[in-house]
Amino acid sequence: MTEGVESLIRHYGIVIAALLIFVTELGIPTGVPNEVVLVLAGSYAVHSNLEFAISFLIVTAADVLGTTSLYLLTRSGGHRLLRRWQRGDRPPGHSRLRHFIHRHDIAVIIVARSLPLVRMSVAISAGLLRIKRKHYVLGVIPGAIVWAGIPFSLGYLFRDDVRGLIDQDERLSQLALLALPLVIVAAVSIWLLHRRKAARGAVAAVPEESLATLPWETATDEQALTLKHEAGGSSSTRDG
Repeated sequence: MTEGVESLIRHYGIVIAALLIFVTELGIPTGVPNEVVLVLAGSYAVHSNLEFAISFLIVTAADVLGTTSLYLLTRSGGHRLLRRWQRGDRPPGHSRLRHFIHRHDIAVIIVARSLPLVRMSVAISAGLLRIKRKHYVLGVIPGAIVWAGIPFSLGYLFRDDVRGLIDQDERLSQLALLALPLVIVAAVSIWLLHRRKAARGAVAAVPEESLATLPWETATDEQALTLKHEAGGSSSTRDG
């Protein structure tokens, strides 16, 4: 598959590379990672510094247009489908996580869109969370520059060893795929421990006279935290 893409880029130049990037970012798999497409484009479609600058703008624009199109599709239709399929209460911590993402949406998008493995899910997630259109675009442009700039520049600078670069990229991708589940498990574990510690601290701060009247024996951490807030509100009313 890589040989076929290489042949297309040799014959049609940066246009075919930009088309492949756009289609992939739109959510349609092409069979070749975009990082490989960028390395091949930098090696075979660019022959001068001026061509490098123009071609880099083209592939970056293709990435931004592709992911923004998927984001807009998800934002308009996916959000309604998600609300229709949701049943019951939202999971604990959902509101806090959503609030954090909305407060730091541009920074989160920049970081996530700069990372090869997680960047594809950003458009869908941002659409479902209804991130502001302006904020999404302001986030994806720097992310696209960082993400596209590295493999595209490597392909241009080391065109004599492009096959070695592609092999190295494939090995790194395999290692990253193996490490990703471990990173997710570690992140979730740290988050759960932090939640449990915060809930216990909140319970410890409840006045002793209030503890005697609350059903702590059957309360979970989340319920204990809710009871703590209710106790605090009752105490404030009595003081008033």
